[in-house]
Amino acid sequence: SIFYFAFQYKMIYNIFTMKRGDFLKLSIKEYMLTKNVSRRTIYNRIEKGQLTTIKDGNKIYITAENMDVNYQVKASASEIKKITENTNKISKLHNKLEEFDYNFLRERLSSIEKSSITQLNGLNIFSNNFTATTNSTFKNLYESLEKLINNSSEKEAQHSASITELLKIIDKKLECLEKIQYLKEKVETLETSQNNISNKIDTLLNKFDEFTEKQERKKIGIFKK
Repeated sequence: SIFYFAFQYKMIYNIFTMKRGDFLKLSIKEYMLTKNVSRRTIYNRIEKGQLTTIKDGNKIYITAENMDVNYQVKASASEIKKITENTNKISKLHNKLEEFDYNFLRERLSSIEKSSITQLNGLNIFSNNFTATTNSTFKNLYESLEKLINNSSEKEAQHSASITELLKIIDKKLECLEKIQYLKEKVETLETSQNNISNKIDTLLNKFDEFTEKQERKKIGIFKK
């Protein structure tokens, strides 16, 4: 009816013309309609202390707005799209690293170690084949590991820079709180994934170093006999 629309107009006018901290009393539903926000957004604002509430019977009423100045900064649709695209790209890169067959590489290291031990037992004190055999055996494996590590290091540096920039944008764009919160959680997941990949690479490098040192000690032991 005309009275309902008049009431709505007056309520909207009062809200949008009031100053920060001014008193009001609106139900959750009324605030949703006038501010055109979701119920979850309202609860998020209440948790952040941006809205003051009172309870009257079984209903909760919003009595004051204490919006931070930065909260008025809006993230454009293009910025949100860019953030989403960047996080998706980072996620795909991490998936490729996660899918790398680390178990096969570990098994290959063990296989080479057993093979080298067998060859070592068959060497005599005057044999010069040990060094050549060891270098040839590990050359391709070492180059593969080195390439993987270098590429990962470069990607990690790029990801870290991207993540830092994304988090800066996220901190400023509080108006798009729900979308930003989702993206922030996604970035944190990517950081965890990045750490897992780094740990796997470190484990492989340590195993490779231990094996190389072990072979060197055995070689020295042979020539001392």
